Amino acid sequence: MMQQSGLVSYIGNQESGDLQLFVDNGTGTRVIQLQSGTGNVGIGTTNPGTLLDVSGTSGIRADITSGGGTAITARQDGTGYNFVGMNGANNVFRVTKYGGVIIDESANEDALTVNKTAGAGYAAIFTGGNVGIATTSPAYALQVYGTGAFSQPLIVGTPTGATHAATKSYVDSTVVSGSGWTDGGTSVYLTTTGDSVGIGTTTPSATTTLEVWGKGTTSTSTAAHIRNSAGTSLLYVQGDGNVGIGTTNPGAKLDVSGTSAQLKLTYTGGNTSTFETKSNGDLNIDSASNIYLQAYSGTNSTIIGTAGQLTVNSSSHSSFTGTGNVGIGTTGPGLKLSVAGGDFLVNNNGSGDANSGIRIVSNAATTHTNWLIGNQRIGTFFEITPSTAVGGTTFSTPALVALSNGNVGIATTSPAYALQVYGTGAFSQPIIVGTPTQTNHAATKNYVDSAVTGGTGVASSTYACNADATCEMSGANLSGGDITGVDKLTVTTIDPLYQIGTSKYATYAASIVGGVKEEFIGKGRLIRTNEHRYEYVIDFSKVNDGSDLWVWRKTVDFSRDNVEVLATPIGVPVPIAYEIKGEKIIFTTSNVVNIAGIEFSYRLAGKRFDWRKWPTYAVDQNEAPSFIIK
Repeated sequence: MMQQSGLVSYIGNQESGDLQLFVDNGTGTRVIQLQSGTGNVGIGTTNPGTLLDVSGTSGIRADITSGGGTAITARQDGTGYNFVGMNGANNVFRVTKYGGVIIDESANEDALTVNKTAGAGYAAIFTGGNVGIATTSPAYALQVYGTGAFSQPLIVGTPTGATHAATKSYVDSTVVSGSGWTDGGTSVYLTTTGDSVGIGTTTPSATTTLEVWGKGTTSTSTAAHIRNSAGTSLLYVQGDGNVGIGTTNPGAKLDVSGTSAQLKLTYTGGNTSTFETKSNGDLNIDSASNIYLQAYSGTNSTIIGTAGQLTVNSSSHSSFTGTGNVGIGTTGPGLKLSVAGGDFLVNNNGSGDANSGIRIVSNAATTHTNWLIGNQRIGTFFEITPSTAVGGTTFSTPALVALSNGNVGIATTSPAYALQVYGTGAFSQPIIVGTPTQTNHAATKNYVDSAVTGGTGVASSTYACNADATCEMSGANLSGGDITGVDKLTVTTIDPLYQIGTSKYATYAASIVGGVKEEFIGKGRLIRTNEHRYEYVIDFSKVNDGSDLWVWRKTVDFSRDNVEVLATPIGVPVPIAYEIKGEKIIFTTSNVVNIAGIEFSYRLAGKRFDWRKWPTYAVDQNEAPSFIIK
């Protein structure tokens, strides 16, 4: 305990173990307290929260002597230094962090400077009331050496010097009211409407309202560029004079780009025509009426009509109709190609294409050949040539040629006669030929009749129809004679002609599809065999030799598969069935009451014993037909 002038100072120890320094000024004030548990020191507080905790109405003061030196210093370890100190040598107050910020006097007693890093120069200085950023000698209240940015408007005074920042009111006044322009609130316009405006030039023409000079003369420079509010290019003028609409890279004097109609022309009254380039490069011209292409106002023009027709040179009436017909010399072609009032020329001279000419292409390219009409493929003559392959485009062997001497060849390119065919031929009408003089000449009917009948038309010898020969009997009259020993008779119609009274009547033999057959027609009587069954049996093992039934059975291939039977009851509508068993054909019916017998007719048709020799599909496909059906 210490006592002075009535004040008592003492050091005490609370029950908690803390060390306390008291000054008794009549109020029992505790001055310093050192906590035993944390080591914290409190000045003016009994509960220090940090190593040094000062609480009171006054601050902390450290006096530095004239000898200099650091009054307060806080250091880390020996790897570098981080400290807060008051240096008495040059600085009033210094906060130093390794590589950090320094606030010092820098020999200016009335200045405060902030360094970016130690020894790297000043970031800011406060001297003489002026503030300098990136400069140590600010001549203005605020001077910045470099650029600046402000997120809000910067308020400045009215400019008077050339380097002063301009206010909005100064700019508006200078640009609009002070330079021949008037600000109308929602629009700005020339105060004097007769003035000219120059952009890029100080001498716009007096006769031009607006004159714009570009910044170059090539495609890489721009003379003018107009955009919409979204920044999309609307009109672009290059320095080389090309103008782009919808494009900033015009490749022609006017280059219009867009996905819809790029050009629309409208006449007063509403009639319009549009021009549109499609994505594939097609040019579509859409007009409300005809489209005229002409070199001058007159009749010589090309007209594209609304119905799809194209008229070339309207004075000569050539057209392409909407139906697909083409007319040359006519405006009303009735065929795919109609030529009127002139010749049609196909000139292949010097084309260099061996397959050039008039080509006819089949619409069934996978099954049919194409044809070429031309000349000078094989020789100096007219040719009709099929393609070498189905649907092909190469033509090498003509099917028909016509020589300059008039000879025509079919399947030969060197006809020695007016008509020469290499191969067979068929004619549906008679062929008129001259009297034969050579062995290979075609014979006339007169020659054949004379040779066969001695000139009377009646056969008198068998010379022309000897064994194994095919006899052509067209026009022959046997005058009641017989045809015998013929293997097969091919005729158009078999007609045993009848004369009844004074008139003649034709009857015809039927031709049967399905092979050679023999038929027999007869009658029978179904007899009751029991209460419910009626029966009639043809037993071929018991028929008389030489009878009609016996002949029919001997000439047919008798079996269930090769014989057909038709049975028809007479007078009684009952069903009749049949079956073939061995050498029998058995007819039966049932459910007939109180009838002694049932008469019926029947028809037997059987394949002839040699029916396999005569199939429906003719064995000799080269035989001349009696009929041709397409």
